[in-house]
Amino acid sequence: MDDDSGSSKDPLVIGQGNNGHYMVNGSVNDQDLIFIVDTGASYVTLPLWMGDSAGVKCLGRMTMQTGNGTTNVCTTIIRKLKFGTFTLRDVEAVIAPNLKQPLLGMNVLKRFRVEQDSGEMRLSRKH
Repeated sequence: MDDDSGSSKDPLVIGQGNNGHYMVNGSVNDQDLIFIVDTGASYVTLPLWMGDSAGVKCLGRMTMQTGNGTTNVCTTIIRKLKFGTFTLRDVEAVIAPNLKQPLLGMNVLKRFRVEQDSGEMRLSRKH
């Protein structure tokens, strides 16, 4: 996974929603979407409909354990993933058949310092 996040050193500040989730605007291959920031997700995970509309193709299959039980997913690579002020290239992801909302998972979040306090989450580049 490569990044070309530019020179922004300011953290991305995300407010906590009424439902308790942190959500951030982003895109997959220039297809706009809203990610749920999910520290419990191993990978960036896209709903089946989003994979199709963003031109993301299934490269392989695997079985994953999720909060809703075991499911079969497609593995894929996202050519360009953006969220907030950050852009990443060639990001591993999975496409899940019964998912409603895209998840920003730990394979991306581990590249950032993640802080949460008083209803705000801050993501900043690790040095």
